[in-house]
Amino acid sequence: MQIDEKYKFIAKSSYILELGAAPGGWTQVVKERMANNAKVLACDLVEIQPIYNVTILTGDFITEITPPKVEELLGSDKVDLLLSDMAPAISGNSIRDQAQMLELGLGVLDKARELLNQDKGILLTKMFQGSDLQEFIQGLRRDGYKHKIVKPLASRSTSKEIYIIASRKALNT
Repeated sequence: MQIDEKYKFIAKSSYILELGAAPGGWTQVVKERMANNAKVLACDLVEIQPIYNVTILTGDFITEITPPKVEELLGSDKVDLLLSDMAPAISGNSIRDQAQMLELGLGVLDKARELLNQDKGILLTKMFQGSDLQEFIQGLRRDGYKHKIVKPLASRSTSKEIYIIASRKALNT
């Protein structure tokens, strides 16, 4: 909520794709703040309880879901907000965890190329702080995104989690 309060991106979105949606916290925030006619598609590896007016897909977004199911649901539409709260299962090995998070982030960036409205779309993705983060940021820049790194107050100070909000247009703060 703190990130949306600062950048106000949810209400401006008419089609929202949420990745790593379980247990549904972000989905609830999105439903509260979005325009009445907005559509939400939520994906996760684990099953999510039904949420009114949200299309839920269970499976691996990067390998299973995207090509057939998401594109079938989107048709020729593009999403205005691609929101990823995905994270790997934490092993305790920071190098391994960082590498797995980078892999997820690069997969999200790859899907943003296909599914995000390139004119006005917003990408918001969770990442881990660390040396691998620069590779992700370089990918954003190569694709023409402007970005901001955000660590909400709700996030524990000891946590390596951050969020990156990116758009091809300037981000208002």
